[in-house]
Amino acid sequence: MQTREKSIRFEFDKASFDAPVRYGAYRIYQMGDLCTDRGYHCGEHIQVCHELAYVLRGEADICLNDTVIRAKAGDLIFIPYKTRHDIYSQSDEYRSQHIGFMIEGGIGEDKFLEDYFNNLSCTRKNGIKSVGYAFYNILTNLYNNDEFSTG
Repeated sequence: MQTREKSIRFEFDKASFDAPVRYGAYRIYQMGDLCTDRGYHCGEHIQVCHELAYVLRGEADICLNDTVIRAKAGDLIFIPYKTRHDIYSQSDEYRSQHIGFMIEGGIGEDKFLEDYFNNLSCTRKNGIKSVGYAFYNILTNLYNNDEFSTG
């Protein structure tokens, strides 16, 4: 297995675990874009917030507690808060984008989403190619804190 540093092609990771960015009921802890070679291994850790990851290219084995799933291009992965997980790249190029978040104190639709994510188990939805563009726009808006972002 390669070392972590030698198997990363590029990684953008904007993390604010100590002081998450707040947008109404939403707290953003992390957002990023990761591209790796075969053999990448991120290291097992406990999720400190919910995470949504969208796989753009390649395949990876994602260990979620005691379950391993094969994530492929077009898959949307939900990793709940307090889940033990790890990633092992299985293709020559694996690329995914991710956002770490919590929803707290939601009202109306925000409350519905808060309850939904707080009760959702580890999930993989496959072949959701249309999510890629929306996911990219969310990450771009959050990163740029443009006129459509409030906080």
